[in-house]
Amino acid sequence: MGRIGRNAVLRVLEDFDWSDQIVRERELGRDESCPAGLGLIQENDHLLHLMPRGGDRFDVYYRYQNSKKFMGFLRFHIQATEESFDLREGVVRRMIDAHYCGDHEKLLELLRGGG
Repeated sequence: MGRIGRNAVLRVLEDFDWSDQIVRERELGRDESCPAGLGLIQENDHLLHLMPRGGDRFDVYYRYQNSKKFMGFLRFHIQATEESFDLREGVVRRMIDAHYCGDHEKLLELLRGGG
């Protein structure tokens, strides 16, 4: 799939009826299904997975490359993940903005309860 814009992502989150997906997931149990949601992947392979939970609440999973130094000068990258649960839609919208702007630090701040 090609690149879609921020406004199209917001329309999908607003217009899609997530309730059937959420009910089916609950019936199957978390071990038997992938949470219903929308995954946004950047060119740098950062993944923001938005999972509507009903009402204006979301769970969010974020996978990204984290840069580390070995012995103070050898830089290497590891895959890191962050999750946050029961977030309000307004926070999720700001996460989408940060993701589209490439503002990794702001996205992490929002996931960790800031902003």
